Amino acid sequence: MNQLILWALFLAPWLLIIPLNTERVKRFVPVGLFSTVLITIVYQLGERYEWWVLKENLFFLTNMTPSVYGLFIVMTIIVFYFTYPSFWLYLIANIILDVLQVVILGKLLDQVNLYELKSMPAYGIFLIALLISLINYLFQKWQDTAFDHTRT
Repeated sequence: MNQLILWALFLAPWLLIIPLNTERVKRFVPVGLFSTVLITIVYQLGERYEWWVLKENLFFLTNMTPSVYGLFIVMTIIVFYFTYPSFWLYLIANIILDVLQVVILGKLLDQVNLYELKSMPAYGIFLIALLISLINYLFQKWQDTAFDHTRT
């Protein structure tokens, strides 16, 4: 059952992008990839400082949950797709999704013994996720200027 959950977190979110406008999705892929890099760094820190322990994983991953390459990158793209450029709408959507991540997804993964929080409290994960979303927004604003040919 745990392997099914892990594969679902890795693959199923990508299906959500299929009905979306391809050109608009492409606009936000760079920020999705940037966010993945940030989350990867956070997971490295989490392992180093024992914030949490991953107890089971997909065979090709070691200390990184598959949701980094599935759920998190896709949700970043989708949140930008539906909220950008409205900062407040973007922030509210991220707060709601981050709370759901901590309260529902985090508790589910803990209950099925996929991971366990050690020295990082749940609100710490929420704050890190919120900080990453703010950095992502700044990255996307900067990315917009890189492709604005009217400014050169």
